Amino acid sequence: MAIAVSRRVAWPNDARCAALVSFDFDAETLWLSRDLANAEKLVTMSFGTFGAKVGVPAILTMLADEAVPATFFVPGWTAERHIDKVEAILRGGHEIGHHGYLHLWPDPEKPEEAEDEIMRGLDALQRTVGVRPVGYRAPAGEASRRLMTLLARERFLYSSSFKDDVYPYRHDAERGAPGLIELPEDPAIDDTVYGFTHLRSPKPLFPEEHVLALWQQSFLAMHEAGGLFNLVLHPQVTGRPMRLALLRKFIAWMREFPGVWFATGEDIARAFAAQEATHDRIARVVGATRFPFAGQIDWPADYVTHVNAGAPVRGIPSTWGTHWPDICVVDGEDRVREVGEVELDPGPHCLAEWQFGSAAADDHTDSGVRHFFVYVPAGREAEAMALLDGASISYAGVRGFRPLEDGSVEVLPFVTTGEAKDDQPTRAR
Repeated sequence: MAIAVSRRVAWPNDARCAALVSFDFDAETLWLSRDLANAEKLVTMSFGTFGAKVGVPAILTMLADEAVPATFFVPGWTAERHIDKVEAILRGGHEIGHHGYLHLWPDPEKPEEAEDEIMRGLDALQRTVGVRPVGYRAPAGEASRRLMTLLARERFLYSSSFKDDVYPYRHDAERGAPGLIELPEDPAIDDTVYGFTHLRSPKPLFPEEHVLALWQQSFLAMHEAGGLFNLVLHPQVTGRPMRLALLRKFIAWMREFPGVWFATGEDIARAFAAQEATHDRIARVVGATRFPFAGQIDWPADYVTHVNAGAPVRGIPSTWGTHWPDICVVDGEDRVREVGEVELDPGPHCLAEWQFGSAAADDHTDSGVRHFFVYVPAGREAEAMALLDGASISYAGVRGFRPLEDGSVEVLPFVTTGEAKDDQPTRAR
């Protein structure tokens, strides 16, 4: 199962970054999943009980005071034993996500157990509070190929478990089909790392100033990157009075920055999906109308245009494995001839992909530049050109696109360094 390279997200209402405040409402399952014998160790179990008894009510009060939406990932067992708390979460306007049934770690050697965790968890949430969740977070943050395929089959919208990016991206399911959207995490801002200990698994505890400094530094970097700040919390940790006061202080501090969009996991995933759909529609129009142009008589008969929209078709090599450019034209011997990239939000984060796209394209143009084209929103062409020139990337053209109200897409030439015939506007659906 391949994992697609992500793109920077253009957040709703021109937000600079997205902030997901998420809670893993494990309750006692955190301890039962490690060792069922813990059921008879009443003090050990009380760690989890605190999360349900005290943590969740206190957290809900704070979230209401701060008007912050949150996502709670809830094991099915927790929903069965603490229905009132899950109902209170829903009354507060928050999202319920799937977190297994008994918080068992997915084991690739026990696929039936992992599937049972998913199905029992779905049944418990539906039966207790009438929720069919669209989001999933793996217990202990672990997953397997078979598990991801199962989640796609059960029509989950997103996962929030992987640690491999700062922007949302979409997994590729088996056989190249679109998989779940991933809302990646940063383990450095998981509260269990700094605020949780037990006699059998002792960890150092850190005071407020250390945790707050780490969260603030992480947020500053993510705000600058325009990414997803995914704060992973647990009611049995952050529900403690000192930790909850810290979270309240941190949220107030975050609000001092412009363009912070607080949203649930579902809202963030749907915003990504909407942008992805727009991007793919534009890429299909560009591929169909400019590779080749209508009536172009010198287009080689053996050229085939592949558009990597919706599912990967033809990739090119890169340092991270296979990169799937938006448009990839190959000849009869499957050699790459032309490459095009469609960018909704051009910036320095695009340069690595552009470099590989340019390097893969041929240089059989009138001026010797490579058959590499970049398409960006109309009005941002000069910005893209400056990035290309600053990085010494060879390209044949920069184009602006403008989606129109009738559903068509207009493509406007901005600069052409390749053949003159490339310098013509098009408009099509």
